Amino acid sequence: RDEAVPDPEARIRLAWQLAFGRKAEDTEVSAARRFLSSFDPEEKSPEAWAAFCQGLYASSEFIHLN
Repeated sequence: RDEAVPDPEARIRLAWQLAFGRKAEDTEVSAARRFLSSFDPEEKSPEAWAAFCQGLYASSEFIHLN
């Protein structure tokens, strides 16, 4: 099964849903895109996505799920 999501915004939204069990707010998506762009303006760098995912799992929202 191919679950590749090429669109950065869709990928962010999917990661958010998988990590937190909820939809990402537009402001959260914007902040995530700024973060990814700081690594790579095209938002394609595997290192940027790895850091983004690590950030999701290190967030207080992930640690303190209700």
